Amino acid sequence: MEKAENANPVELEHETSDIYKTATHSCFAVKVKGFTHVKNGSNCQDAFCCKSINANGKDIIIVAVADGHGSQKYYLSEFGARFAVDCMCSVFESYFDEYISIRELYDVVRTDFPPKFYQTWCEIVEKDYEGREPQNQNEERNEIHKKYGTTAMFCLVVENAFIFGKLDGNITIYKNSEYYESIKDDDNLIGTEAYTVSKKDNALKKWGFGIIYDADFLTLSTDGLRMSFGEDDDPKLFYNAISEIYNYICKHGESTARDSLPTFLNRCSKDGSGDDITICCIKSNTSD
Repeated sequence: MEKAENANPVELEHETSDIYKTATHSCFAVKVKGFTHVKNGSNCQDAFCCKSINANGKDIIIVAVADGHGSQKYYLSEFGARFAVDCMCSVFESYFDEYISIRELYDVVRTDFPPKFYQTWCEIVEKDYEGREPQNQNEERNEIHKKYGTTAMFCLVVENAFIFGKLDGNITIYKNSEYYESIKDDDNLIGTEAYTVSKKDNALKKWGFGIIYDADFLTLSTDGLRMSFGEDDDPKLFYNAISEIYNYICKHGESTARDSLPTFLNRCSKDGSGDDITICCIKSNTSD
């Protein structure tokens, strides 16, 4: 990874989160505008939300990432992605009004989260559209939702557990000296197809969920990063990139890594996918 000061300010448009630390984990996120979007003057379609909260003495990290679809029929997906990450974080915060066990939380996430998130997202989208295009209020609700189409994924860190879920994207785990995908992509999807929040059937039934304990490192990344290292079935180059990021964090610390990552991700986009790239890094402090 290159130092941040080597970035080309004309090409590099990015956003970084604060660094969130608990007694056991640290977390931050970085988003860069895709090289293709820089060239054609379009906005970044990715969004993220990171926060840490305390529930009855327990430190919790909440992370959400979304990737707006971006094509013309999804011309409001930039906002759909922003609403998605805010809704995910809001829904998850509500689960910690009173602390529940990790297994209870996992069960609640799998059963209660999809309908609650979908309903909240739809309500916000419809309200936004009412103010944005009041002349088009007779459109069907599903057509309004489509304009805001976006993917979504999340991770909750509670004690030594990572609870995660996705409609699309990459949730990559490093544990026991091995990198692997937490949730495999659906074989029914072709090419760059993705499950979307804007379709009710997708939003309610197509989530993949998982839980893992004592992982050293976990990343959530939009598909712009994975596609920068080829679209074939061999993820070796992609995992090498995740490994490079992890080793850089271990060697230089979270702050330096966060500030240097935009340069690395910008190069990935420019030389690879051309797409927006967002990555959230969650590292166990016990792995130092």
